Amino acid sequence: MKYIILFALVVAFIGNTLASEELVIGENIITVRAHLDDSLQNFNIYVSMPQNYFVGLGFGSSMKDANIVVIDATEESFNGVPVIHDAHSSEHGKPVDNEESVFKLLDSTSDGDLLTVALQRPVVVQRDGRDETIPFDEEIKMIYAFKEGKYGYHGKDSRGFFTLNVSSETGDVTFNSNPVGTKYNKIKEAMK
Repeated sequence: MKYIILFALVVAFIGNTLASEELVIGENIITVRAHLDDSLQNFNIYVSMPQNYFVGLGFGSSMKDANIVVIDATEESFNGVPVIHDAHSSEHGKPVDNEESVFKLLDSTSDGDLLTVALQRPVVVQRDGRDETIPFDEEIKMIYAFKEGKYGYHGKDSRGFFTLNVSSETGDVTFNSNPVGTKYNKIKEAMK
């Protein structure tokens, strides 16, 4: 069975303007929206996903030396509120949770089989000898992974790569879903 997923990165311009793009990967729907808060000091992430899945988003071009947040709503951990893993991966394999999480769970709501999660992290983060600050006005390499069932190996068809850019002037976030020619990814304008 093919796992197909829909990632939508919808980023709010500080104020009332909404810039939207969708990263389309397949038939199971997972949406991700992100924006800076009004202070430009915090990065908010909103994820809608099926329950009994885990979804990971990582800063880096591969799992080697990547800072990763994993939303774990699998049966093993889900009791109405997902487990948020603020992790680091030094090699390929399951990321190791950091001792202290910089992610704050703002909200988690369940509607049938769909879970919507709101997270926040500071833009500037330095810990364990690593600078995890989200830079402005430059290409940020990102990875993602997802899978139904137990949090662990995602499989080769349940992962991907995209780039992200945060504007210092507007706070808008844009991304390129297909920087390396992955045939499953496609950007299109999101419906408002």
